[in-house]
Amino acid sequence: MARPRKFKTNAERQAAYRERVDRGTPELALHRVTAVMGGDPVLSTAPLDRLLARGVITVEENQAGWAYAVLFSKIYGRVFGPCSQYSDLVAAGSLVSAYADNLERDKGLLGAYYSMDSALKAAGQAARRAVRVVVIEHGEARIEDVKVGLKGLTCARG
Repeated sequence: MARPRKFKTNAERQAAYRERVDRGTPELALHRVTAVMGGDPVLSTAPLDRLLARGVITVEENQAGWAYAVLFSKIYGRVFGPCSQYSDLVAAGSLVSAYADNLERDKGLLGAYYSMDSALKAAGQAARRAVRVVVIEHGEARIEDVKVGLKGLTCARG
């Protein structure tokens, strides 16, 4: 014979399955604190935020970097998208025609992106590559090149 059910309200059931905030292990918390070198540990998730927390870049440069990342992702999509997304685009026609349709709809975004990208080109190839690695790919690059590129983005943004 089965055990009798315990009747609970929806709130009681949901409270049992509600996600708790995972603070991570003590080692991970220590890593977050050391990654920002005494800054705000909340800013340890992305390399651009780590540079801001360390005081290497200004708030305006950080905002310009994130604006560039948002424009890039709206125009080109995610950097590391799922493979099915690309196979669907190839099956629908071609990648070029799918991107061309999206770009025609977003002329304003395209203009803003190209103005920021031309400012990066003017800063130099090394600075452009460094900013793209840090802002879009969340990698690591030479800080001097990143600073030069972000200064160019800040000037282009206004």
